[in-house]
Parts: sequence; C-alpha cells; structure tokens
Amino acid sequence: MERVISTKLPLCILVGCLTAACQAQVRVLERLPNGAQIYAERIADAKAISVQLWISDRGTEEAPATNGWRHLIEHFMAKRLDLFTDENGIFLGAETGRQAMAFKFEAAPEKLSFCLEGVRRLFNPMTLTTGDIEREIHLIRHEEAGLGAARRFSRAGWSQVFSGSRPDPVGSFDSMATATPAVLTKLQQRMLAGDNIVLSVCGAVEPRTVVQAIRPFLASQLTSSELDSSPQSTANSASTALATPQAVGSALSVKLEGVDRGSSLARIAVGFAAAQANPGITPIYTVSSHESLLTLASLSPDIASQVSGLSDRQLVRGISLLSGWLEGIGKSPSRLASFRGNLLSEGSGLSLDMVKQAAQPIGLLELIKAKQEILAGRLLEGFR
Repeated sequence: MERVISTKLPLCILVGCLTAACQAQVRVLERLPNGAQIYAERIADAKAISVQLWISDRGTEEAPATNGWRHLIEHFMAKRLDLFTDENGIFLGAETGRQAMAFKFEAAPEKLSFCLEGVRRLFNPMTLTTGDIEREIHLIRHEEAGLGAARRFSRAGWSQVFSGSRPDPVGSFDSMATATPAVLTKLQQRMLAGDNIVLSVCGAVEPRTVVQAIRPFLASQLTSSELDSSPQSTANSASTALATPQAVGSALSVKLEGVDRGSSLARIAVGFAAAQANPGITPIYTVSSHESLLTLASLSPDIASQVSGLSDRQLVRGISLLSGWLEGIGKSPSRLASFRGNLLSEGSGLSLDMVKQAAQPIGLLELIKAKQEILAGRLLEGFR
C-alpha cells in the first residue's frame, strides 16, 4: 500500500550534522550467488532495529485473473507469526505494494536473532483450506472499508492516471475468490525465489553480524529458473479497473519519475509546502526509482485553489521540509530499511546520499514549475 508522508518534522533536522552522521554509519550490501541481497546499516545513536524482508513481484506479476492473490498470501504469511512475535516482544508489520511485498520486524537490538528467525519462518510453506481463504477475503473486505479518504483518493489516482495498467495491491475480490490452496502455495514458493529477495536491516546493529547470521539460509533458496514456472492460473477474468471510491473532498494526482530526479523531488517539496500551509492536505507517495504517483488529498473540495494559492514564501519552505524528510529517513531504522529494501527490490542501487544530491539544485523556479505540473495533474473529486 501507499505510505502517507508525515509532514510533522522538527524544523531543526536540516543539514546540520550530515557529514558526521554519515561517517558514524556502517553499511554492507551483499548479493549472493542466487541473486538474494542483504543490506545492513548501523545508524549512530539508534535505540532499535528494523529487520525487513522485501519480496519483489518479478516473475509473479499479477494479471486481472490473479489480482489480489499476493495480498492473500501476505495475510497468511504474517498471520502465522502473530504468536511468535508477540511472545518475543517484536512488532510485525506487513504490506503488499504494486511491485513488492514487505514484512517488517521492529524490535530492541537484543531481539535481532528472534527477528531473523521470524524471517526464516516466513519461508515455510503455507497450509491452507478453502475455508481459510474465504475467511481471509472477508477480513480484507473489512480492511478496505476502513481506508481513509487520502488512501482512497490515491488508489483512484493510480487507476485513472495509469489507466488501470498498474494493478491495485488490494486486488479484486472476484479474482481472490478463484484462488485455491494449491495455487496460493505454489505462488508463494515462486515468490520466495532467491533472486526476488532483499533483506534490509538497519539500526543498532553490527552489519557483518547480520550478514553472517542470515547468509547461509538465504543462499540456500532456489532461483526463479530452478522453480516450476508453469502458469499460475487458467481462469478468465476481465480487467478490473477501479472506480473513483466514495470519499469526501478532492485530490490532485501527478506522475513522478524516479525519486533521484530533481523534478520529482521538487513536486514532493511542493506537496510538503501545501500540507504545511493547509493542514487538511495529506501528501501520499511511495519511494520508487520507477515512474510512480504523488497524490495530494484534502477533505476540502477545493484542493486546486489551495495549491494554486501557495505563495513563493510558502513554496520555498518546501525545500526545508524536503531536506528534513530525507534527513529523517537516515535517522530512522524503520524508514531507512524501507527506503533501501524497496529500491533494492526494484533492482535500483540508489542510495539516500544520491537522492540528497539530486535535491540540492532545487530553488524557487523549480518549485514554481513543479506547482504548475501538480495543478496540471489529474483532479479527483469526492462525494458523499
């Protein structure tokens, strides 16, 4: 799912101690012979760790007939770890995005071995029944009904801006209903091929210790070419384009290029500026090296006039907010592990430093242009 970008950033987090912070961080990135990747980074002064397993959809991309099967698998995989994580004082989060699935273990540093054991358990084959699938679909319906207005607008924006060509990560309930225990178990096995896997660990960790502890296990996973690649489904299904969801307010959605592009970062900065000037605006963007979407959603029906009315002084404030957002990623184990895990699962070697460098040239002229580009994006209007 898309992530809501927090705009409540302390203004003191700018570019102050960037050099010292980078020197205090130790990073390791290792690609194993089967294609699996391990990224580990120690963050100075971190009090916690984030251990994240990212699973690319490479080779298991969804079609209309299978849209939602990955979401079902995410639920079943996470559900099996509820007792394990609770007993060991670990918080587990899981999400299915358009191009990757992630399982995130957040814990105290001394729980590292338990987090890595949780990662290993995710690779265990699922044991399902048809009744299990029916009950989980029912739960996902409730999950979708609870989405806030901003996320509803973001989903509608993806459907309209990309003309339904980027499958919605929640999926089609009609397609989910065609899934069987056998096809889901087989799909899980294919998803967990070594060359689809990224393990991203950040925080109060010793990177080499992480790599040594998990390398033998990840290296033992088969590659995509070594697994049965027979079709996932023979079911026929029409394309399931999403209608604009019921939501109050309005939104603007605009395409972004990779997060290392100055034009993308300028639009994100304008989103921050708009949110600070109008607290009812929520910017939503998922970091990506590919073409993606920025949505500015508001409970007000006049999002366009709110963005259009931004003064030059307010726009310039977006530069500081953008810098604070990037600095915040580097100081947070969870956010940094997500940043690197997501990009590595896309096949991108982009680092946070590269993105910061791309943001350096942004000035008022770039922000004015970005504001006009956002206003030229897709306008979404909600209704009661």
